[in-house]
Parts: sequence; structure tokens; C-alpha cells
Amino acid sequence: MKIRQDFVTNSSSTSFVISMKEKFTLKNFLKALKVNDKGLMNQFYIDTFEVINKNKQEINLKFEKNDLGLFNFDDFLDFYCESEIVIDNVKKLLENKREVYLGEFENYSMNSIEEYLLKTVIDISTDDIFFSSLRDYF
Repeated sequence: MKIRQDFVTNSSSTSFVISMKEKFTLKNFLKALKVNDKGLMNQFYIDTFEVINKNKQEINLKFEKNDLGLFNFDDFLDFYCESEIVIDNVKKLLENKREVYLGEFENYSMNSIEEYLLKTVIDISTDDIFFSSLRDYF
């Protein structure tokens, strides 16, 4: 598993993409991240799951409902994902019939976990989970 963390400054919103091999549930999320259910950081990962779950939307549905005037899916991906690597991964995941979710972390949420995720670039790519938080786009 590769995890890269960088600090993002002056960000009001950071978008993320997440896809899991199994259905998106807390149990599967913790399993994909290899989190021990009795570990010291367990609550952090539970809270992280809850923030992601609250903010995520299935990517095709988000595209259909976008109010940005983006009528081409590739333009939509370019706007939200910015990175060719992430865009390529999203396309491969969709081709493999995986559920792919897109969402945003925002700094006005008053949630400390969301504030942390907003300022952290995360790049996790395994067979079980793809989770990438992306630079702010505002």
C-alpha cells in the first residue's frame, strides 16, 4: 500500500475519489485499510469512513446532476480530478464495473476529521481500495 501525505494550504474544498472492490461499508472499509478493530486509531478510521460516506456521491450520478455546464464526462473528470493518473485510474475502475464515488471535503463542516482530510493529500491504491484526495479546485 502506498500512502502519500502532503499539506494543502489555503483550501476551502478538496475533492476525493474512492472505490472499493467490495461494497462500501464500514466493515469493508476497515478491512481494505487493514485496520485492526481493537487498534488505538480505530475511532479515527470509523470517523473517516463516516465523513467519506456523508460526502460521497456515485460519480455518474454526480456527472448527471452537475451544474457546471460540463456535458462531456472527460471534461467533468478533468475538472474534478486534475491528475491524469487519477483520471486513468477512475476510467479503469469504471471499465471494470467498480462503483466509483466522488466527493468533497470542506472547511466549514466544523468536523475535525473532515478538516484533517481537507488538508491531507491521500493516495491509496491497492486491489481492495482506491482512495485519492485531490488538490483544492476553488
